[in-house]
Amino acid sequence: TLVAAFRLEDGNFLTAADAGARATAAKAKIREFAVQAYKDAVADELKKEQKSLDDLNGKLKSEEHKNEQRDKKTKENERKIDRNNSEMKIRNGAVDTQTTEIVAQQQLVNSITQKSDVKSEQEKKLKEMEKQKKKMIKEIDSMAKDNDNMESENKQMKKDTETSQKVTMPSLQEMIRHQEEKVKSVQEKFNAIR
Repeated sequence: TLVAAFRLEDGNFLTAADAGARATAAKAKIREFAVQAYKDAVADELKKEQKSLDDLNGKLKSEEHKNEQRDKKTKENERKIDRNNSEMKIRNGAVDTQTTEIVAQQQLVNSITQKSDVKSEQEKKLKEMEKQKKKMIKEIDSMAKDNDNMESENKQMKKDTETSQKVTMPSLQEMIRHQEEKVKSVQEKFNAIR
């Protein structure tokens, strides 16, 4: 409970029974204090509601940014997949050529019947060719695995974006509309204080 008293110059207190300018001035002072206190309370409420609105708008912008980033990353992955596919075709052709060369080299080695430096040299060449072929196949397999990973990532990002657009963003937009109404209501209450 709040108790307010006005002490007069003669040391007595102003009472409800007193009339006149002093009583009117005291009532005006009390009203002025009450109006200011109410204005301060409503202004604090308005700041709080505006901050909530700003936070919701920030979350919506963040969600939009995430969707843009996912879209950008998906397109980047698709370009990498296309480049890898082109490169894999080229390397598969090189593997086919290498296989043909290995078969020819194997026939050459088999045609040399005696152990000699020439046969030894051709066997080394054959092993090196087989080693290069294995390396190319490993690189092709690595690119195919990268493509699988990027396709899986794209699928997840598209799913996340779809969820965001169908669930998260509409929910945030509804919360923003509700919060805007609250802010408007509190603003009207503040403006009505006289």
